[in-house]
Amino acid sequence: ASPFELSGGEKRRVAIAGILAMKPQVLILDEPTSFLDVKYKMEFLTTLKMLSRKMGFSVLMSLHELDMAKQIADKVICIKNDKIDRIGNVDEIFNDGYIKKLFDITSGDFDERTGTGIICHID
Repeated sequence: ASPFELSGGEKRRVAIAGILAMKPQVLILDEPTSFLDVKYKMEFLTTLKMLSRKMGFSVLMSLHELDMAKQIADKVICIKNDKIDRIGNVDEIFNDGYIKKLFDITSGDFDERTGTGIICHID
């Protein structure tokens, strides 16, 4: 297909494929799943993880979607006030109310088991 006929997500995948063809040691991505539907987010992240293991490169990506980070990450680096606040595996990060403290969540709730938030409780 002509590049002009590709969707935004398809263009992003073609760009990443071109970079992977250069066999990088590290791939750095900033919010690579933004503007993708959930199905394509999971497909993209699963494929990326499989390729990184098969081809032997590391992936460093910024994600604000904690549920995605929890499912895909081997290691998590948490940034607060422009500084690294904590580094660890998923179990070390998503425990003991750390995420609520990290983001100063004072209302609603955050389920560390699933990596999802609840804005309000309805009784």
